[in-house]
Amino acid sequence: QTYFSDDAKRLFERIRKDMDDTVALDADIRGKDDVLDSTATNSKSQLWGSSICEQQKRGPPSPTSFSANQRYQKQEVHLSDLSSQLTEIQSLSMSIGSGIIHQNEVLTSVDEKTQRLAEKTKMVTRRADQLNRRSAWRNEIPAVTSVITLQLISAKAYLTVGNKNTIQLSSAYQRDASLFKMHSRSASSSSLVGFQNVLTQKWLGLSFWGGGIVCSAGSFGAREEWEVEATTSGGDGARLLAAA
Repeated sequence: QTYFSDDAKRLFERIRKDMDDTVALDADIRGKDDVLDSTATNSKSQLWGSSICEQQKRGPPSPTSFSANQRYQKQEVHLSDLSSQLTEIQSLSMSIGSGIIHQNEVLTSVDEKTQRLAEKTKMVTRRADQLNRRSAWRNEIPAVTSVITLQLISAKAYLTVGNKNTIQLSSAYQRDASLFKMHSRSASSSSLVGFQNVLTQKWLGLSFWGGGIVCSAGSFGAREEWEVEATTSGGDGARLLAAA
C-alpha cells in the first residue's frame, strides 16, 4: 500500500479538477461550434436564395470578374491588331492592283510598238529587195505554186472578184471568181507571193490612189506583192501583208 503526503494529495485533487474543467470546456466549445455551423449554413442558404432572386430580376450576369475582364481586354487588343493589319493588307492590295494595271498598260504599249516596228522592218526589207531586183536588170517570171481561196476567218466569207474587178466578201463560194493562183516571186524571196484571179486573170494588190485593195493589175508588180505571215494563235489562218 502506498501512502502520500497531504501536499501530494492536494496536488492530485487540483489536477483532477483541472482535467474535469477542461473536459467540460471542450464539450461547451463543441456545442457552440455546432450552433455556429448551423447558423452559417442557414445564412448561406438565405444569401444564395436572395442572390438568385436578385440575378433573376437583373437578368444574366455581366462579365465583371477579373478573369472575364482580362479575357475581354485581350480580345479587344487582338481585334484591334487584326483591324490594323487588315487595313494595311487592303492598302497593299490596292497598290499592287494599281501597279498591275499600269504594268499591263506598259506591256500593251510595248507590244503594239514592237508589232509596228516589226511591220516597218518587213516593209523596209521588201523595198530593199524591190530595189535590188530593179538594179539587176532582169525580169523574173513568177511561178505558180498553188490554187487557193482567200477567206476572212472572222466573217467566214470568201474574197471574190465582182463586176468591174471590184473586191467583195461572199458568204458562198463563187467558183472561179473566188479562186486565186498563188505565184512565188523567186526562190530567194519565197515569202513574197502574188495572187492572180482565175476568172479575170488580174492581180490582187494595192490601189495607186487611196491604198485600197483592188484586183485590176495586168502584171505582177511591186504593188501586187504580198507576204504571208503565220498567226501565233495556233490556228490554220495566216496574215497577209501588202506594201508598196
